[in-house]
This record gives sequence, structure tokens and C-alpha cells, in this order.
Amino acid sequence: MGNFAELLKNKRYFIPFCAVLLALVILMSFAIYQSYSHYIYKGNRLKIMSVTENSVIMEDENGNDLRFTADMTPGNPVDGSYEVRYLDDVIKYSVNFENDACTFTFSDQSIYVKPAINVIVDDNDPDMQNLNSTQIAERDLIYKLIGYYENQSNIVAGLVWAAILGCVLFLLGLLFLAFPEKAWAIRNIFNVIGGEPTDFAIFVYRVSGLIFILGPFIFLIVFAYSYVF
Repeated sequence: MGNFAELLKNKRYFIPFCAVLLALVILMSFAIYQSYSHYIYKGNRLKIMSVTENSVIMEDENGNDLRFTADMTPGNPVDGSYEVRYLDDVIKYSVNFENDACTFTFSDQSIYVKPAINVIVDDNDPDMQNLNSTQIAERDLIYKLIGYYENQSNIVAGLVWAAILGCVLFLLGLLFLAFPEKAWAIRNIFNVIGGEPTDFAIFVYRVSGLIFILGPFIFLIVFAYSYVF
């Protein structure tokens, strides 16, 4: 680690190293947002166009709109009804905890009702085993659109803060890794006069610098797992 840190003190290596890492963070942020803002439904690639307080609009590659509308029960953040219109498909979904029911009305007009206690389920749920592939695709679309509707502002804000946090961590990480003595001096500017850091302190600062540099990547991976996948 010491030899690597010494290389970073040379501008010939330092600037390209910074540029590569920053480029990776930017590319990861862009890839996460692209993955989040696009969705494949029945072979059509849809992209988010707008999200409002009661609707989500997406558009496929042919310019056809998908419109998702939410009609929430006043004073109740959970109960409500949702409708999706795309091409010839009309899909409806409602949640009513008072009646303990979640109701799907699929595009083929079939109706499926399940207990509201399990609003979101996966394909291993025994209650969902009787759905065909089209109904599963429509169910997944509903859930994805609800996610867009509820979390769009969080996603954008999260990525902005991820970029800001990434830059701060990069600066700290590079300072700690390449210039641990200066980092130690700044840290102890009001506590020590004329002192020097021990070898162990330098080692700790370099390890901390490496962690700070890797921090943005870890944050983006956790962020992607929480909101995208």
C-alpha cells in the first residue's frame, strides 16, 4: 500500500487515477438511473417520462404512452386504487386493508383477490402459483409503477447526494492515501505543535483513505439493490 501511495504522489499517476475513479462513479450512477428509469414489458422497452402526485407516464420506443394513475383514499396512505393503460391493455389494482383484500383486474378481465396482509409477493408465493405468464407480467408492471410513483423523488435526490458524497469521499480518500502526513497534520492542527505521525498512524490513514475511495462504489451498490433490483 505504501508503494502505491508513493506512486499517487506523482502527478503523472495521481491525475489519471482520480479521473478514472470519478468516471467510474459517474458511469455507475448513470447505469443505475438508466436501469431504474427503463422497464421491459411484454418485449417493449418503456422509459419514464414524468411522475406527478397521482400519475406516472412512460413511453415505448414507438412513441406509445403508458399511463398509470393512482387514486388514494384520503387520509390513508395505503388504501387506494391504481390503473394502467397501455396499447390495448387496461390493468387495475386496488388495496383495501379494511376488507383485507388486494384485487387485480388483468387485461383479459380476469380477477384475482388476495389478502391485503401480503401486498407485495414473489413468484414463490403459493397464492400466486395459478397466474399465467401474462398475468405475472402485468402484476410485476403494477408493482414497478407503484415503486416509481412512491420513490421517484427519492431516487433522483439519492443519486444527487451520492454524487456529492462520492466527491467528498474521493477527496478525503486521496488525501489520506497519498498524503497521510498532511492529513494527520490537518487533523491535529489544534492539538499538536511540531509533532510527526507514527508509522502506525500513517498506516491507519492510508487504510482509511482506501475505504473512503471505495465508499462511493459500496454506497451505489447498496442504493441500486434497495431501489432498482
